[in-house]
Amino acid sequence: MQIVDIDTTGKTIELWILASGTLSSSVDNEYRIYYGNSSATMPAASSTYGSEAVWADYIAVHHMDGGATDMTDATGNGYDMDFAGPAPARSTDAAVGGDSFDSPGSGGYLVAPSSAYQDDDVPVNGDYTLSAWVKFNSNGYNGFFSSGVNGDEQLTFLRTSGGKLRAWDRFEHSTTVSSSTWTYWAYTYDHSATEEAIFVNDAGGQTNSSSVPNSRDSRDILYATLTTGSFSQNGYIDEVRVRADEMSDDWISDQYDAQADPGSFLSVGAEEATGGGGTASQIIIFF
Repeated sequence: MQIVDIDTTGKTIELWILASGTLSSSVDNEYRIYYGNSSATMPAASSTYGSEAVWADYIAVHHMDGGATDMTDATGNGYDMDFAGPAPARSTDAAVGGDSFDSPGSGGYLVAPSSAYQDDDVPVNGDYTLSAWVKFNSNGYNGFFSSGVNGDEQLTFLRTSGGKLRAWDRFEHSTTVSSSTWTYWAYTYDHSATEEAIFVNDAGGQTNSSSVPNSRDSRDILYATLTTGSFSQNGYIDEVRVRADEMSDDWISDQYDAQADPGSFLSVGAEEATGGGGTASQIIIFF
């Protein structure tokens, strides 16, 4: 279990769990959350029930929470992202609870300080899935994810001046992305079939036959820009996730639904006392 953000006044929480077994599609799946016990503690991040276990299938997950000058990786890989360039900042204007990263368009961005993130784990000769929420304040070219260097060896993604989300090889999704609106983006690559796909919100994936660059070793991974300060994003980025496998269209659609509108697939039951004279209470969440 991972608690990313909690507001005890507004009574909101960003909470992620890893469900065990197979969830039923025909009856409610019931989960209970206990709270109000001041002596209770969270499991250690690296323990069986800790936060890192939730993201064991991922290379990196950035909820855009962390310290004053970095964004913490929620996986056990430790691929935190550092603030770089002029005026990068954290913002409460977020797509998925908590915070987002605010790039002013003047060169502020996030950079992976660990070379292992780009050298070892983001596949150059394998399948992978990338996803993020993006929001743009301007209609110019806005880069939001980059791995590599300029030219044919660069794996980059941007929003064009025409509002399309484009990949490194100029392949773009047909959906026009409006400014000042949060948009879910995902990208998959099937290495054996040399096929890429771009997804925008729930519009479905659009595919293209392409060979992804395979010489990206020792190059920075950047969020909210293309190169170190060039074509920087003027806007926000949130909930960046990277996997070393190609996920299905249905899986990506479910991810969008779960993050865009959690109320569409879960409901919260009434608060119940735990009994026994204790101070803890519980609520029940039905999936």
